[in-house]
Amino acid sequence: MLPNGPPNFLQSEHFVPLFLAMLLGIAALLSVASGWRALARRFPAVGPIEGEQFHFASAKMGRVPWFPVNYGGCLIVTITPKGLAVSIYMPFRLLCPAFFVPWTQVESVEDRPSALSHRTVVRIRGSSVWLSLRGAPGRSVSSMYARVRTANAA
Repeated sequence: MLPNGPPNFLQSEHFVPLFLAMLLGIAALLSVASGWRALARRFPAVGPIEGEQFHFASAKMGRVPWFPVNYGGCLIVTITPKGLAVSIYMPFRLLCPAFFVPWTQVESVEDRPSALSHRTVVRIRGSSVWLSLRGAPGRSVSSMYARVRTANAA
């Protein structure tokens, strides 16, 4: 047993601010590592968007395949004929502003079905960042991207 109690940083008046600072630091690190901040700077949100919307969507995002950041069940994905909008629920939104990627800036959309889930990988033109959407949002992205490409080819 410690004679003087717990260390100073674990005492209640220090613990809560330290804990919140640590959470913000981790969130900032993940938003940079995933490439979210880079996409948000390059493709800022354009305001309220009408389209097919998926709440509590899941995705993996990253710059390199061996270190994806998993956004499980905390995304809002909106798919329109003009592009793909992605935002995140609070409290994470502070360091991850919403972004909107026009289809003209999408390099490729690749379906990757597996035994456990269906993923759709979206690669952004001129960026190392990729977005892998799981389930219905991914299938919708794939379908809309194919329709837009067909319409532009005609």
